[in-house]
Amino acid sequence: MYTEGFWGLAREVLDDEELGRLGALAEAPDFVDLLAFDRSLGGPGMHNVNRGRIGAYHPEDRDVLRPFQYCWAYFSLPEERLAWVTREIVHMCGLHLESLVERVACKRKLTLERFSQRLHG
Repeated sequence: MYTEGFWGLAREVLDDEELGRLGALAEAPDFVDLLAFDRSLGGPGMHNVNRGRIGAYHPEDRDVLRPFQYCWAYFSLPEERLAWVTREIVHMCGLHLESLVERVACKRKLTLERFSQRLHG
């Protein structure tokens, strides 16, 4: 239901090569490949959200970037422990996306579901 809308958004901002890499990650997630993809996009991401153990961002951007710090910490765990934190990884990714959508849309409490509904009319 929402997948088509989010792929549509991705097609608007990513080139064919980036879309191919994203599709491959969706099929077979791999942290090293995810981090390389994150780095290749530029801007803030998991690869540069920390300076040591401190967030490398302004306090007013905490709502958007803090979830990345948690994702980094979870993905940095040994592979055999990832199954135990999968729910938290999804949760933190969702928080990051919701905060980013709220920031871009200049709306508070705009959940991904509401955003997707607006996207589809």
